[in-house]
Amino acid sequence: MILSFYDKDSEKVFNGEFVRRLPKELHKKALMRLMAINSVKEIDELRLEKNYGKNI
Repeated sequence: MILSFYDKDSEKVFNGEFVRRLPKELHKKALMRLMAINSVKEIDELRLEKNYGKNI
């Protein structure tokens, strides 16, 4: 689903490159989120329900 990147650092993380401005501990988490975004087929799959997280 990711067609292009506005932020060059996000693109580098997605491509497995190290980004100095991003703390080392966040690289894996950021990559996992980018991979999740990339896996959707339609933009509606990214939407959260209104009650998401309220019953936690």
